[in-house]
Amino acid sequence: MSTRPSPTRNRGLVAALLLLAAPATAQELPDVSKRNNEAIELSKEGEFAKANAIWMELSSQVAPDYPYLWAFHKNVGRNFQKLSNLPAAWWHFDRCLELTGRKQEQTAEWQSGTETNLKEMAYVRVTLQSVAGPAQVRLRIDTDGQWHKLPLTWWFRQGRNSVDARTDKGALIAVEFDVGPDTTLVGITMPPGPEPKPDKVVKPDPVVPLPPEVVTDQDDDPPWNWLLLGSSAALAAAGGVVYYCAVDSRDTQRAEFETWKQETYGLAGKVPPASQPEAESEWERRVSENVTPFEVSSYILWSAAAAAAAGSLVIWLSGGEPERGETPAVVPVATPGGLGAYVVF
Repeated sequence: MSTRPSPTRNRGLVAALLLLAAPATAQELPDVSKRNNEAIELSKEGEFAKANAIWMELSSQVAPDYPYLWAFHKNVGRNFQKLSNLPAAWWHFDRCLELTGRKQEQTAEWQSGTETNLKEMAYVRVTLQSVAGPAQVRLRIDTDGQWHKLPLTWWFRQGRNSVDARTDKGALIAVEFDVGPDTTLVGITMPPGPEPKPDKVVKPDPVVPLPPEVVTDQDDDPPWNWLLLGSSAALAAAGGVVYYCAVDSRDTQRAEFETWKQETYGLAGKVPPASQPEAESEWERRVSENVTPFEVSSYILWSAAAAAAAGSLVIWLSGGEPERGETPAVVPVATPGGLGAYVVF
């Protein structure tokens, strides 16, 4: 049984240390923690859009150097991937990798897979660059309505595209541009003219860093080691049932063979020496037709069970880890040597 430290306990310890070390007010800490936990629960329930709304709201509230901002982007990107909004998923994965120095291997794999799918769908990676005036754009194809600072690298469909652009002073226009298979850069220019004064922006209060839990799989990456263990147990049990059928069939054939000997050689059922080959051939035929198929099937099932158990062990040793709180279970099975047991952790 694995004795490696639990990642959940480690995260809890880190959170506790941060709580002790950070000079936070009683009102600041629970707000981020509560909202983050709400988003996590919504993701687990399949409410990906609602969870993303919370994480993006938190992302806009925290400071740019908030140490766990990358986790919000990772979660949002993963949920957008599940919602089939691949351009937005790619961008949030890229933000996560940028904030962590490209050290998130799992996020890098997700981004690479998303980029492959986008290319297969004929999307083009384009950078929007400010030529004069605009500082931010809002993508009309991005349902979250988020404003992005320029320059912005995004994946667009080929053909006519449009965005909303605005300056720091509040001027707002709609910009249309064409994207072809070789397009890599699009410059956006604001038209001349007076710009309205923007409304006063109230800066949010500083938020004390609190490590959020990163939702990495949400049950969409199957726990292959446990699936193999379950399959192994089922195959072993099925092998036991089939072997029992073989034993029962052998007993039946033995009784019918005795009846055949009585009908063929007399009521005593004693086989004359001259007829011994004939009787042995008859018995072997009965076993071959009515017993051997069951025996062979049971051996195949037990071999498959052993292979599945070995595969689960290999996955476990190569990085898998059992869920906390689970205990071994014993499954009774029939074997060629009698009644046995199969242990499942």
